[in-house]
Amino acid sequence: MKKLILLSVVGLLCLNLKATAQINNAGISIGSAVPEVTITQITNYKDTKVKLSSFKGKAVIIDFWATWCSPCVAMIPKLEALQKEFKDQITIISVTEQDRKTVQTFLSNFVKKNKVRYSLIDVTDDQVLHTLFPHSSIPTLVWIDAKGILQAITDFQPLDKEHINSFLVNGNLKNLIVKQYTPLIPYDPQKPLFLTGNAFPAPKIYFHSLLTAYKPGLTGGYAIRQDSMKNLLITFRNTTLRNMFSVAYSEAGLVINKTNLFIESRDSTRFTTRLITDAYVNWLKSGNGYCYELMVGHEQAKQANQYMQQDLARYFPQYEAKIETRDNPCLIVEQITKMKLPISKETLLHLEIGPFGYKLRNANIKELCYRLNAAQRTPFHISDETGLTSRLDLDLHSTVYELDKLNAELNAYGLRVRHTTRPSKVLVIRDRPSTPDQ
Repeated sequence: MKKLILLSVVGLLCLNLKATAQINNAGISIGSAVPEVTITQITNYKDTKVKLSSFKGKAVIIDFWATWCSPCVAMIPKLEALQKEFKDQITIISVTEQDRKTVQTFLSNFVKKNKVRYSLIDVTDDQVLHTLFPHSSIPTLVWIDAKGILQAITDFQPLDKEHINSFLVNGNLKNLIVKQYTPLIPYDPQKPLFLTGNAFPAPKIYFHSLLTAYKPGLTGGYAIRQDSMKNLLITFRNTTLRNMFSVAYSEAGLVINKTNLFIESRDSTRFTTRLITDAYVNWLKSGNGYCYELMVGHEQAKQANQYMQQDLARYFPQYEAKIETRDNPCLIVEQITKMKLPISKETLLHLEIGPFGYKLRNANIKELCYRLNAAQRTPFHISDETGLTSRLDLDLHSTVYELDKLNAELNAYGLRVRHTTRPSKVLVIRDRPSTPDQ
C-alpha cells in the first residue's frame, strides 16, 4: 500500500475556491517535489523542531487552522478519529499562525468543554508552511505522497476514511476537484476602498458612496471606523444584502441581526443562503455578493445610517425595508431576587464575549446584552430587564447556548436568563408594490 504526506492548510478565510489545477506563487505545481523546510514551535511531539522530510514514508496530515474559524474547530474531533484509525499510516499535525498561548488556552477550554481528547501534534506561530503553500481560503488540504511529490490541493471534503484509503492505494486524487489559489490583493483598511490610487494624496473627502459586484481575491469583511481626517467609513467587502440591510437599520440602540430580521420577498435567496465553502463563494460570485463603502464627514456621522438606507433604496428599488413591532421570541435577563452584586472597582470598561463564557470589567448587564446582539453570539435577541445600572466585575464560564449552566452561575447574584416572547422592533424586507405604470 502506498503512503502519503497530506497537508491541511488553514489560512485566513473560512471560504473555499475550486478549479482543476493549481500553481502557487512559491513555484510548487501539482506533480512537483516539495522543497525541504524546517518546522519549529512544535508541541505534543518528541522534538520542538523537525524537517518536513522526516515524515517521508508515512502519511502526514498537517492541519493549518485558527481558533476563530468555526469549520476548522468543528474538524478537530474528526482529525482525532482519523489519527486514531490510521495511527500506523499517518501523522496529523495542526498548524496555525496564531501564538502558542492563544492556541493552548483555546484547546484547554475546548477539551474541557467538549470532554474530548486532544493528542494532535501542534505547530504555532507558523510562517514557513504558510509561505510554502499560500492560500486564500480555509480549510485547504495539500496532499503530498510518500516520495515528497505534491499530488493535489483540495478543500476539507476529501478528509475522510474513504478518500484517504483511496489515495493510499492509488497514490493520487485524480477524481477530485482541485482547489485554485487566488492571491490576496493588498488592502489598506485606513484608506477608501478601490480609490486610493487616484490623485493621491487626495483632498478632504466630504462624501463617498460606492457599490460594486463581488471581487475575487478580496477578503470578506465589515468595519465601521474613523480615518485620519475624522471621516466616518462603513465598509463591506464581498458581503450579502442581508448583512448590509442589517447594519443600515441598526441604530439608536437597536441591533438588527438574524434574530429580528424577516425577509418576506419572493427573492429571499438573494439576501442569504445556507450554502458553505465553495458553493457559498460561487453563490456570491453569481450576483449575490457586493462590496460597499460609505464615507461621511464627522459632522454628518449621526446621519450615516440614514444615508446608507437611502443608498440601499436607490441601488435596490425593488425592495422596501421597514422597522415594525412584532411579538418575537427572545431571551431576557431579569432580577429574581435582590442579592449582593460584584460592583466594579475598575475605571476602564472591558467586555469579552468568548465561545466559553463572558468577562465583564466595569460593565453593566445592558452593555453585555448589546454586545451579544451586535456580535450575533446569541440564538435569540437578548434584552436587559433587570433595571440594574450598576457597573460590575463578573466572570461567567457558560454562555446563553447553555442556559442551565449560565443560570446556575447567575443565581448567585439573583439573576437569570429565560426564553419568552416580547413585542419588539424588527426589520421586515418586502417586495416593493408595483405602481400602475410599471
